[in-house]
Amino acid sequence: MKPNRILPLALWLMAVLPITVLSTACSGGGSGSTKGGGATPATTFQLKISTQSQGLMQVAFEDLKAAGFTQDPLPVSALQLTTQGQPVALKISSANGQTLQAGDHFQFYAQSVDTQYTGTNVYWLSTGGGTPNSMGTRGGTVSGNAAPLTVFYDTLHLEQNNLIWSFTPGAPAADAWFWQSLTAPTAQGFPFQLAGLSEAEGASTLNLCLYGKTSSGTVSPDHHVIVSLNGTQVANLGWTGITEEILSIPLPLGVLTPGANTLSLSLPGDTGAAVDTVLLNYFEIQCWRPLLAVGGQLAFTIPANNPLPVQVGGFLNSDVLLLDVTNPLNPTLITPSIGNDNGGTFHILFQDPSSTARTYLAFRPDLIQAPSSMETWQPGVLKNISNAADYILITPRVFLQAAQPLCDLRKSQGLRVKAVAVEDIYNEFGYGFPIPDSIQTFLAFASQNWVKPAPTYVLLLGDATYDYRNWKGTGKLSQVPCHLSITAQLGLTPDDNWYVALDRVDEIPSMRIGRLPSANPNQVAQMVQKILQYEGASNAVPSTALLVADNNDSTFQVECDYLAGLLPSSVNAQKIYLSQYTNFTQCTLDIVSAINLGMVLTTYNGHGDITDWAGEQVFNASYIPLLNNANNLTSMLMLNCMNAFFAMAGEYCLAEAVVQAQGKGAIAAFGSSGLGYEWENDLLGEQFFSLFFAGNNATIGDVCTQAKVAAYKEGASADLLRTFTLIGDPATRVKLPK
Repeated sequence: MKPNRILPLALWLMAVLPITVLSTACSGGGSGSTKGGGATPATTFQLKISTQSQGLMQVAFEDLKAAGFTQDPLPVSALQLTTQGQPVALKISSANGQTLQAGDHFQFYAQSVDTQYTGTNVYWLSTGGGTPNSMGTRGGTVSGNAAPLTVFYDTLHLEQNNLIWSFTPGAPAADAWFWQSLTAPTAQGFPFQLAGLSEAEGASTLNLCLYGKTSSGTVSPDHHVIVSLNGTQVANLGWTGITEEILSIPLPLGVLTPGANTLSLSLPGDTGAAVDTVLLNYFEIQCWRPLLAVGGQLAFTIPANNPLPVQVGGFLNSDVLLLDVTNPLNPTLITPSIGNDNGGTFHILFQDPSSTARTYLAFRPDLIQAPSSMETWQPGVLKNISNAADYILITPRVFLQAAQPLCDLRKSQGLRVKAVAVEDIYNEFGYGFPIPDSIQTFLAFASQNWVKPAPTYVLLLGDATYDYRNWKGTGKLSQVPCHLSITAQLGLTPDDNWYVALDRVDEIPSMRIGRLPSANPNQVAQMVQKILQYEGASNAVPSTALLVADNNDSTFQVECDYLAGLLPSSVNAQKIYLSQYTNFTQCTLDIVSAINLGMVLTTYNGHGDITDWAGEQVFNASYIPLLNNANNLTSMLMLNCMNAFFAMAGEYCLAEAVVQAQGKGAIAAFGSSGLGYEWENDLLGEQFFSLFFAGNNATIGDVCTQAKVAAYKEGASADLLRTFTLIGDPATRVKLPK
């Protein structure tokens, strides 16, 4: 009788853990349809316009042609611009008023986007007919002789995303990216620039968002933070527990200065708590500022029921545009008067009475921008219900050609194959934004609406990282994104199972899913070639299975003995148990030698982390160069913690490394992206062995999926479904000795 284990298998908790899923407005169906619907948009093609900044954008007719939007002439009445399904106003400049031709252009106001997934906004231009939503104009004539308003109340938001806390309460909905972690006793300054200040109009305010990361359980308060601005103490804060503290702190006059300022946070360490750790999320300065342009432009808000004219100065010439962007989808051009100041600068003067607060942008025309990119796209292809597939490969468009030989192989094996650019999924199911929800929505649509039978296999081909926007600067890109789920032991955890848990009721997968890491087409080609060589090889399959057991707990060895007893008579067991070694370098050499001799399956049972087996690190990526098993690729079962944490920023987990290794290592690896319990892993391992060695020509995707579902039904937690991840092609057939 094997004892149930209730302690996590991880050797230690990592200091750096995955991020949260920030809230975003980007969700829903593809262009011209509702989410999950089967309708095909009326237009045959659209232009995807991407912008990375806020302001007035201009698109010339020549730019449209260069991007492939080739109708010439282009009827003005047919133009429609949308973002996230909402119409956007256009200002069309057409010489004949009827068509866009050479020399013509249109303009629109672009909003900025800032989510954990992207800083790029997406607009869609179509020729769907109907009346274009035109940008309005109105006058700004000043009446009377009242002195103009020359100041406004501004909010400067300051935030950096440098580190993450996987256990942020409320994640994944809550923001888990933070600026700085501070552990008492410590003090740190945060410099910032203030473009202008007009304290004669009133005092300023500091808004500060802190998070208590630790809790003493007995001391209250167990957090103590002294807040200073430019050397002047402005707050003395104390609170208790793992809670967010958002404070609004009135600032004495004279504390802030135009230009350079510094916020300082000091943790004295005097609460009596063993540890006092606080996270800085962001801070804001709210203050009165002169209505003066900075760099030729100024965004500002005027309060409701303002009776005064408004004067904005600081322009270097008289050519200034003014937009009311209170409704950014439908801005209005306002005609101000222009005044010449002493000293060679200019100002605008306008009056725009309103019962509500209004936001404006004043700017020089030379600051009108061009979109960051434009490309044509044909909508409705993936929502065509005549599509059919048993095997769906999802990868970036630039990887498709390199992946084609793998698609050809699967077709030759009788599978209906659909290779899909992940960008097309974003476009059709997420308004063009790179969000994981789009992939799940697409797979649900294909399962429900494509020609039956529904797809069975899904291969995600491309790197993933929890740092979707490369905030940490590692350079690893989110080629095919991970989804982050909450698990009990790790908090935010990469979870590919979520993509195929389609009924949204439980975590049981509806498809077999696997992932292969790749940063570029060359890596894709190498991995595809490895699969082709493995499946095309005619050499005898190894008749030995390797079982490696950690020495930290005798039950790991007991479990390996039990698994060895599940092997068929055609397969021998080779056991490498760390308890039998005093020289762990020799243990490593024995593991490498065994894999090189040829193993049908390599299993490790014990403690581990993202890149290692056991506290002694008897096997990790640094030993992969010692492997030379090109003709005897093994499959790997990693019954430990985090060996399949495939979304690490800047590096690959061990499961990825052994599968990605060119001409050696493993053809597939099945391991956990999170933390787990030994008793759950035991259930999984036993189910995996029974299915792997059943001899029914199953695919590795069948084995992995059925094993974890069976373990779940035997009592394992849903976290096991979420975390155990196949690094490999799920349609690869299990090879057994005869």
